[in-house]
Amino acid sequence: MSQSRIIYFLLIIIVALIVCTLFFANGMFKYYKAYLERGLYPYGNIKQTVMQMDSLQQNILMVGDSRSKHWNVSGDTWSGFKVHKIAQSGFTTAQIKTLSDNAKINGSADWAVLCMGINDLKASYFLPHQREAIGAAVVENIEQIARQLEANQAQIIVCNVFPEGRHGGIRRLVWPSEMQTLIESVNADLQLLCDKKGYLYLDAYSLMMNGKAKAPAEALFYKDFLHLNPKGYAVLNNHLMKLINGEA
Repeated sequence: MSQSRIIYFLLIIIVALIVCTLFFANGMFKYYKAYLERGLYPYGNIKQTVMQMDSLQQNILMVGDSRSKHWNVSGDTWSGFKVHKIAQSGFTTAQIKTLSDNAKINGSADWAVLCMGINDLKASYFLPHQREAIGAAVVENIEQIARQLEANQAQIIVCNVFPEGRHGGIRRLVWPSEMQTLIESVNADLQLLCDKKGYLYLDAYSLMMNGKAKAPAEALFYKDFLHLNPKGYAVLNNHLMKLINGEA
């Protein structure tokens, strides 16, 4: 086979690989977009969570996404507290609201810490025309969850949306460039909600930025792109306890 034929066939193979890659990437993009839309507008049943409050300790409900699910509640900081979690990785505020609606809480909680919203906001890359509506829905869903838990006698603490950690990997490619602005806008509305309703406000955003003006947040506090390490949670726990004890 001549050299020109070999080059011709190699070019055909390269073009075919490029076309297949583009088709695959387009398919994955559409799949992930549909996945995010299902999260923003959930339907169907979510498994019921049953929790028994402890009458001998202060009961804290942690409600949210993976950031709440993996919140470190070990150590002396949590002595005297019983922590219950209504949390699921990857869930949007709408899904968490459904999870909270379905939860059966036996007894009264003393505190409810609401930490969620990042999974809604990341959808804005795929749904740019819905960005304003998505931000408004985050605040509305959190308010509805808080109202429900208030009926259980819980005092509400709203943890605002803290930013992403170190950049990198394929996730960086689909991360909205306006994310910091979106987070700051939602957090401002959450602050207004807390002021209006008398909820306590945990400013995790400022704590994780640690004086930085531009994201990503302080890498010292993060184990990956979105989630905190023990040092990050220790900082949040310190300020959370100050709020609970009336020292902040």
